Amino acid sequence: MHHNINRFVFETPFTLSGKKHGGVEEQCKRRTVLTTSHLFPYVKKRIQVISQSSTELNPIEVAIDEMSKKVSELNQLCTMEEVDMIRLQLKLQGSVSVKVNAGPMAYARAFLEETKAKKYPDNQVKLLKEIFRQFADACGQALDVNERLIKEDQLEYQEELRSHYKDMLSELSVIMNEQLCCSPCLYNFCSSVSSISLSTVSKSDYVQGRIIKMRSGANLFSNT
Repeated sequence: MHHNINRFVFETPFTLSGKKHGGVEEQCKRRTVLTTSHLFPYVKKRIQVISQSSTELNPIEVAIDEMSKKVSELNQLCTMEEVDMIRLQLKLQGSVSVKVNAGPMAYARAFLEETKAKKYPDNQVKLLKEIFRQFADACGQALDVNERLIKEDQLEYQEELRSHYKDMLSELSVIMNEQLCCSPCLYNFCSSVSSISLSTVSKSDYVQGRIIKMRSGANLFSNT
């Protein structure tokens, strides 16, 4: 249970065409921050909201936000005292073994290919590139952790993940016009992705924290 919380964040997807969801090139989201007059938990079930602010993220900012979260999640799973193998493998699979038009590579193709990157501010493109470098490194570290901990019956699965990872690095290297290596030779795995904030590229008051489920099913992030 979470304690001493008075700021909450929920996110609403939208597109400029009016639809809620679209391709990564058109997907925006609105991040709303609510501040209450008292800390949760409180003696009353309902507490007055004393302030509300919203920030709209454009498509490349959504990509920056989502990829930053992926890097943080992978790093956190790899540095746990007792590695949660189920969660680690699910994250790995969702990172390196995804369909052509989905997952992290969809962001890379949409915003980092040379002809498409020209449409977006240079500082946002550079930031997304740096996050992809950290993402490539985090995936490599996660594969190493998985390889150390799996049993013999998962060796073939590990090789499949490794093969997908190499394919991903190969495509990323072409898209970013730089060579990404299969081992953490250039980037420090322990570098904190929390330093990569949307405040560097927009007016967003980026709130990081744990996810709380609202009764409506939407996600709330507690700023703790």
